[in-house]
Amino acid sequence: MPPRRKRIIVVKSNKGFFVRLIGLGLLLTLVGCATTLRHYGIAVRVVKDAALIKDCRYIQEVQASSSWGGLVATGIGYRSAMNELKNEAGAVGGNTVLLAVMANTMGGTNMSGGAYRCNR
Repeated sequence: MPPRRKRIIVVKSNKGFFVRLIGLGLLLTLVGCATTLRHYGIAVRVVKDAALIKDCRYIQEVQASSSWGGLVATGIGYRSAMNELKNEAGAVGGNTVLLAVMANTMGGTNMSGGAYRCNR
């Protein structure tokens, strides 16, 4: 009887795959937490020039904030706060926001402005 050969099993590491999978999961979680535009916020435009709202009717002050910020999630925080600002203006009948304050800090993003109804 010939001697038995030993079988060697080689296990390849999928460490890179799992790291990418975890990173993708975290990214989707972050994006999923951002404020999305509602149907009434989609048509709202945000302007910085007061001359663009001279023929518009003032409705009220609107504010928005996002706790996302810092070095990593500044873009997500900005986008989330902007979407919230547009949603707030659209909810009260506005179609334009005159942006008055925008602050990006390590603690998040804050925005405020006036909601206006313009004939466009």
